[in-house]
Amino acid sequence: MSMGQARSTPPFIRRRHDARDALTQQKLALEIRDLQRSAWTRPAIIVPIAVSLATLGLSQYLGIFDVERKRIEVVAASAELRNREAEMRHREIEIARARTQSELRTLRMEREQLGGEKQRLIKDRDQLIQDITELRAQTDRTEQLVREATETSRQLIRGGWEHDARQSLQLAEQERFHHLLNTLSEPDVHRRQQAIMALRGYLSEANGQYHSPALLALSGALASEPAVAVRTAIVATLAEVRADLVPSPALRGALSALIDVNRGLITEIKMNYPPRRPLLPAPDRAAEANLQATADAIATLLRKGVQEKTLTSLYLGKVDLSGLELTDTIFDGSILTGTKFSDAKLAGASFDNTDLEHVDFRRADLRDTRFTQSVGSRYPSIHWNYVHLKIDDPTRRRMPLAPPDFGCADLRNAHFTDYPLIPLIADQYKYADVQLYAWPASFAFANLAGADFQHIQAFGAWAPDDDRSPFHRGTGITTLSKPYRHGTYRIEENTPLTSDAADFSKSLIELSRAFDGANWQEARLPRSILQWLQAHPPQLRDLAVDSARCP
Repeated sequence: MSMGQARSTPPFIRRRHDARDALTQQKLALEIRDLQRSAWTRPAIIVPIAVSLATLGLSQYLGIFDVERKRIEVVAASAELRNREAEMRHREIEIARARTQSELRTLRMEREQLGGEKQRLIKDRDQLIQDITELRAQTDRTEQLVREATETSRQLIRGGWEHDARQSLQLAEQERFHHLLNTLSEPDVHRRQQAIMALRGYLSEANGQYHSPALLALSGALASEPAVAVRTAIVATLAEVRADLVPSPALRGALSALIDVNRGLITEIKMNYPPRRPLLPAPDRAAEANLQATADAIATLLRKGVQEKTLTSLYLGKVDLSGLELTDTIFDGSILTGTKFSDAKLAGASFDNTDLEHVDFRRADLRDTRFTQSVGSRYPSIHWNYVHLKIDDPTRRRMPLAPPDFGCADLRNAHFTDYPLIPLIADQYKYADVQLYAWPASFAFANLAGADFQHIQAFGAWAPDDDRSPFHRGTGITTLSKPYRHGTYRIEENTPLTSDAADFSKSLIELSRAFDGANWQEARLPRSILQWLQAHPPQLRDLAVDSARCP
């Protein structure tokens, strides 16, 4: 403040200014003194330190640190427990993960296996597609050849060369036909089936040029065809052949070829000697399955009216020949097990030394027919006596024998020389573990006028020291197969029943039932059988014949 201003300023203001200046000087002196002191002696620092030391001492005195230490220990124990639980959960997770990985590996292996199977199926499909493609390509080439030949023929016709054109077309067709014949011997089943389908087309054409070679090729293929589907296709093709379209010589040639194949297979699988048990072919053996297929094919052609009077030494088992015209046909030495001849016309036919087990002759015309068996040897003729074969098997303890059924048949003047028709088992048979299940051939409601049964045979099983029989025994064969004897023997023609007849009442009652409803009085029977039937005449009972009896 200047001198002039001081003189003009009022006194109270000057006093205020003086007081303010004095305070400012005191503040500066204090700040200087404070700065000159040590930092530790300043109240802002020393006071918090003193308070902290006092608090620390009080805490030590009151045990606060022990409590905190214990709390920390509890927290540490809890943490350790949690760590252990976490470790256990980790182990469980590891175990579950290992199990999951094992299952995953299993699923992966299964997936790989399924993938492999899928690849195989895809490969088979691709192979089939490739085969179809190749066949289509061959067909296209063949059709192209036909088209080219056709076009060539047209050109030749237009040029005046009609003969050459026709010859070119025939050559192309012949090439295609021979290609199909060669395909029958290829290893691929599908291609063989396709070839058969194509040959079926040739057999349905009016042009007979290829009928005979096609039939012969199919017949020959049955000799060695391993596939069931192909054999079935061949038999089905023969069944679809139209007899009015295919000439008779071609059908007879096919039948003759099938007969030769059938006999050759019998020799190949040795069904003729030594005798087999059973006589039916085994379907799981290729050659025997082929034999059954040839029998089915022969029956198929016979049902189409193809005539063949000599059907000897064949296997024709399990086929249907019912209702056929087979008059004067010779079946000598053949196997006919399970074949149906019901309603067939067989007058004058011959069944010498033929296997007739379970053959159905119901309502058949069998006038003047021969049913004979050779005697004097262990296995007669071609050995198809099923009675001998079954009861001579020492390994069998249950021997069911199913004879032929002649119910309602016309057997006038038929001959049954040495045919085993009558089973005989004593009522008190000693060996219960060796049983012969047999019943006589059924002649229920048959016409037996003049039928010759005078030299028929009986068969059965008995103990080694048992010579009982209701009939006097003639020529026969007896064999010992421990612990029993068995065999067949001719019933003496002019002798009565023996005193042992009462011991065979069950077998003899079945004999009476076999002639129920038949005119047995008009047949030529051995004296002992006639004596039994007169004393125990057949009656009408529950019979497995037509409900309407015989027309």
